[in-house]
Amino acid sequence: MLDLQLPSPAPYVIAVTGHRDLRPQDLAALREEVRKILVGIRARVDGRPLLVLSGLAEGADQLVAEVALELGVSLAAILPMPLDIYRVQMPEAAQKELDELLARSEMRVELPLEGCTPEQLRTSNDALAACYESLALFLVRHGQALIALWDGKHSDKPGGTCRVVQYARFGAKESAEKVETHCDVVYHVVTPRTSGKGTPLEIRTVTLERRPHGASN
Repeated sequence: MLDLQLPSPAPYVIAVTGHRDLRPQDLAALREEVRKILVGIRARVDGRPLLVLSGLAEGADQLVAEVALELGVSLAAILPMPLDIYRVQMPEAAQKELDELLARSEMRVELPLEGCTPEQLRTSNDALAACYESLALFLVRHGQALIALWDGKHSDKPGGTCRVVQYARFGAKESAEKVETHCDVVYHVVTPRTSGKGTPLEIRTVTLERRPHGASN
C-alpha cells in the first residue's frame, strides 16, 4: 500500500471518517464537538504538530477538514480515486468545497486504482466500493487517532464509516483477517443522519479505545 510521506518533525496524525448526509440543524453542534476533540488532542501531544487525513467527501469529511484549518491544523487530502471521477460523486456545492479544501491542503495523495480502470469506476458500483475500501485501509494504517462522525449503527458496507471504525478498533471486521492499523483511539461523535430513523440521537463524543483482534464490544 502507498506510504504517506510525512513532514519533519513528525506530526500526530488524525484520520477522519463519517456520514455524508449530516442534518443541517446539527452542523454547529458537530463542529463544536470536533473543535473540542482537536483542541484536546493538541493539549496532550506535547507541542507536536497535528495532521488531519480526510477524503474530503461531503458531510463529515469536509466538516472536520474545515474545523481543522480554522484551528491551524494541517490537512492532507486522501483521494480514493482520480479527482475528475471523485468530484462527480458529490453534489455541486460539495464539489466547490472540495476544490477549496484541496487548495488549502498541505499534501494530496491519490490512491492507486487496485484491479480496475477509470472506465470501470464510471459504470460499476463495485469498483467504486473497492476504492472507498482502499481509503478505509489507508486511514487506519496511517492515523494514530480516528474521528468518526457516526450514528453507531452496524453496517458492513465496504469503505463505510462502520467498517473504518471496526478496522481502527479491532484491526479487522467481522469474519475477516487482521488488517494493519495504527489507531490507538477512536473519537466517536454520535451523529444523526438525514436518512436515520427512530429516536433522535444526542450529539456527544464517546472515546473508544483500541482492542485486540477478536475482542468483543
